[in-house]
Amino acid sequence: MISLATWILWVHILAAALWLGGAATVRTAVLPIESAARAAVARRAHVLTSRAKEVLVLTGILNILLKGLQGSFTLGRGFYAMLALKMALLVAMAGLQIWMGVAWRRVSAADTDAAHRGRVGLSLQCALGAAAALLGLGLRVV
Repeated sequence: MISLATWILWVHILAAALWLGGAATVRTAVLPIESAARAAVARRAHVLTSRAKEVLVLTGILNILLKGLQGSFTLGRGFYAMLALKMALLVAMAGLQIWMGVAWRRVSAADTDAAHRGRVGLSLQCALGAAAALLGLGLRVV
């Protein structure tokens, strides 16, 4: 039987994949097209990736609580240092997500400046997400 901690971890990984995969898809497949539907598609994808971010935060908190309960919350300094760095990356990524959501709300279909901001924001978000994923792997071993 699969434990609750394993289920929560898998949902956490799937939410991260949806958030970063959605950002990468919008960056590479949606923003390069010159279409009237570009802004609408980007807004819809933003809603989905925002929900994935919320699930990621919730399951991340549950993962920390479960890891703490396993060791009576006596985790090493390395764990807390990596966790603090991962949280800083998460805050930066969430800030980018909010910034892009505001930018896409008031954009017209042919706004190339919004597409450029979106490309920059999504590229940064994917890079920070890759670093956070690597830190997540480190948290599993510490």
